[in-house]
Amino acid sequence: MNYLVLHVDLEQMEHFDGDAIVAELEQTGAQVELEAGPPEEAYVDIFCSSKRELLPVWQRVQKLLTDDPALAAAAVVCCTGEHGWDDYYLLHGAGEDEPLDVLE
Repeated sequence: MNYLVLHVDLEQMEHFDGDAIVAELEQTGAQVELEAGPPEEAYVDIFCSSKRELLPVWQRVQKLLTDDPALAAAAVVCCTGEHGWDDYYLLHGAGEDEPLDVLE
C-alpha cells in the first residue's frame, strides 16, 4: 500500500473546505480520509492510500495547490517511498530551505 499525506495548517487559511478536497482526491481511485488534529492545534491531515502508484494522486494534489494559493502556502505534502515512511518523499512545503523530492 502506498500513502500520501496532505497536512494543512488551518491557522494560515481563512476558509478550508476539507470535504471538497476529499471528494476531488477520491476521483483518483485512492481511499481518502480526513483527520483533524487535537483541539489545541489547528491542522488537518488528509490521508490518501492506494495499492497503485501515487502519481495520479500527487498530480491532483498539485492542481489543488496551483488553483488555491492559500492552500499551497498552508500545506505540506509527503508520501511513502520504496521503503515506506523510512525513505519518504517531501513533495511540497516545509520552507524554502528544504529541498523537495520528485515523484515520477
